[in-house]
Amino acid sequence: MRFVGVQHVNDLQYGEKIGETILEGLGVNSIVEARKLPWERILQYQTDHPDLLLWPIIDGYHIPQNLDLTIKSGKYNDIPVIIGMTAEEGIALGNTLQKNISDPKTFEKELKNIYGDFAEKYLAFNGFDECPEYVMNPALVWEEFNAGTIAWCEESICKKQQPIYLYLFTRDVPGKNGGAGHFMDLWYSFGNLQFSSHPKELVDYVLENAMNTYFGNFIKTGNPNGETLPEWKSYTRFNRSAMELGDHIGMISNICSPRIQLLVDYILDDGI
Repeated sequence: MRFVGVQHVNDLQYGEKIGETILEGLGVNSIVEARKLPWERILQYQTDHPDLLLWPIIDGYHIPQNLDLTIKSGKYNDIPVIIGMTAEEGIALGNTLQKNISDPKTFEKELKNIYGDFAEKYLAFNGFDECPEYVMNPALVWEEFNAGTIAWCEESICKKQQPIYLYLFTRDVPGKNGGAGHFMDLWYSFGNLQFSSHPKELVDYVLENAMNTYFGNFIKTGNPNGETLPEWKSYTRFNRSAMELGDHIGMISNICSPRIQLLVDYILDDGI
């Protein structure tokens, strides 16, 4: 199994440097002093400094090695897992991509830096020569989020004994900057719909209640199912389906478009 794109994991030296920067910015000399600060001040500092990339750190203890090596080796806790994705991961990330990659030649070069020889197959499959703008569509490029999630499920059912529960969030969240984009599911799963600036409809409250119930059951028992909910079947070799969480709540099997499947196959193929 191999990963595409950028892995958001840094080494211990990077983590220590960022930590020192944050302590200095907060005006304290140690973590002990920082823990005495109001949480609002710490949160505000992070909000005011989006350039501080607070990714997980390979510290040799909590995170002993790169994520790809960890998954490939199977050396991670065998526990029940809920894992999911939104139907339109890329719509929330498109502006950044379009600013950084605006022309086909640059896009092709960057893609080859990520995928190597596979880039040619990917570009040809998606008709890059005929319509580069289609392939450069952020929603298409960021499908690697979905591919990575499904590939993890595929890899894990060969190594894990405990169940995996996969979901696909499809609710077209109303309002500006809505849709089923990256992180839109969090308003519902964490019960924070009341704090969202998006317009709400009855279906939103029904979905929030269902997701909270599923997640609450899972936290308590390791199984999301309950008497009042559609059955959420675990992801297995014989059941490669997901729980759809949207206007419709129930199991669906069509979770992989041909484009996503191409990426899934690439991730799972070590090329050896």
